[in-house]
Amino acid sequence: SRAASRSRFRPSPRLIQFSGHGNAVTSGVNAGALAFELEDGTLDTPAPDEFIALLRKCPRLEGVFLNGCMTLRLPKGVQSLGEHIHEVLPHLTVIGWETISEDKAATCFAKGFYDALATQYHNGRLQQRVSLAIAYKRAEGAFLREGFRKGDPEPLQFAPRAIVMA
Repeated sequence: SRAASRSRFRPSPRLIQFSGHGNAVTSGVNAGALAFELEDGTLDTPAPDEFIALLRKCPRLEGVFLNGCMTLRLPKGVQSLGEHIHEVLPHLTVIGWETISEDKAATCFAKGFYDALATQYHNGRLQQRVSLAIAYKRAEGAFLREGFRKGDPEPLQFAPRAIVMA
């Protein structure tokens, strides 16, 4: 797809994040595809395998943060992108949303996640590496401290879930 092929990855990132719509396609060959908004305002939904092919080009990649609605769970019988990544690249940590999410909740979680990762640096130098699992836990704490809740009955306020491989 045009959007996926234009994506530019650094030579070998540790983490790749997508923020946007993760539930734009819920059936058919492209079920679970991410939705990229093009310059003309139309959506491009590349096949999940195209996105995964880009991930395969990153030898140091440890995780994928899919900060979009339903990136870990789609309607019964339909595989989400997060599930597909985990199946094909089981060594990766996949973080995403099982439900739809409010923009404020997604932003709060992402801020907590990256704040945690930033603590590994002092004066621009790596001091002690923070695992993605620890960053996830700290982000979850930030999410809860800001008043967002996990679980039913508020479907707009679920916290992301991580598939963490030990």
